[in-house]
Amino acid sequence: MTSVDYNEIHSKIAEALPLSTMRLRRSLYAVMDFMLDYTLTPEELADYLRHGDDAQVQPLINFVLAALEAKSDVIEPDTDTAPSSKERLDWVLSQLGIAELKELVVDRFPQAEPIVIVEENFREWYTDDREQKNPNYWNDYVRVLSRNGWDAESIATVGDQARQVLRRLEDPTAEHYRSTRGLVVGYVQSGKTANFSAVTAKAIDAGYRLVIILAGTLKNLREQTQRRLDKEIFGREAILDGRDEDELTPRDIKSEVYFEGDQEWETPWNERGGTFLSHGAGYGQNGFPKLRRLTTSKNDYLSASGANPIVVLHADTDLPLHAAANLDKTPCLVDAGLF
Repeated sequence: MTSVDYNEIHSKIAEALPLSTMRLRRSLYAVMDFMLDYTLTPEELADYLRHGDDAQVQPLINFVLAALEAKSDVIEPDTDTAPSSKERLDWVLSQLGIAELKELVVDRFPQAEPIVIVEENFREWYTDDREQKNPNYWNDYVRVLSRNGWDAESIATVGDQARQVLRRLEDPTAEHYRSTRGLVVGYVQSGKTANFSAVTAKAIDAGYRLVIILAGTLKNLREQTQRRLDKEIFGREAILDGRDEDELTPRDIKSEVYFEGDQEWETPWNERGGTFLSHGAGYGQNGFPKLRRLTTSKNDYLSASGANPIVVLHADTDLPLHAAANLDKTPCLVDAGLF
């Protein structure tokens, strides 16, 4: 290229480094050359990192941050570097073949805006180690936000906002009980849905097994919120709830609006234009609990047929429900109802 086209590089990197898979077996240059028939030189990539705007450099920065924070068992090839460590960052950049551009990459990492916090008197439990133990729902939500066009700085901001809320809640694995109340206030169109979605994702990862979202006072607002949560947090697996999509009964089809010719539902997550998240093979494993929707795209507690009953599964009855060994195997009940 005689002149660097930052928008074209943005498009090619987004295609070469999808957040749905953490594959770092080949350098970025090799992937773009062999898979996309597109030649990118180190000089052009450096210019892109120096002068591209935040939206233009988003695909590369988001991928590096996701790989930096991901659990080792979801990255290919295997690595013994710890998430969020200097060693992990060096490994990621080396695998991508851009180690010499480390300073430029780090300079483009987002700096989250400070958050206004009123309550500073709380017991610290949500440490970095705890947050990184099972970040499955949060990592999936990051992929959703990135696919929806969020830049790395905005994702970091909503992640930090959710982190500050979680820190001020109670540890769900603690033996004692302490009631915690709080209020998060946001302006109209300020990202409140993304905020409580991020809190939901991190809360499930931390061990909470009942999440109730007051989705509005009007039926259409509840359905709108339910759909967004189904697409971005709960995912296809929770909606299907063990049913085979190719063998739905007439009763199954009537149970969800998505099964009645919904165009967004009919586009798989791994295809271009897919909007309903799929959690993948790890869903339902220890630390990545299944979700059980108490409300659906059609039903909530005020509808004629009502919502699904609340049933708490106690995996090991010899241990209290709040024991980590139980919570890791216990499905999380999620509810988006009218109030």
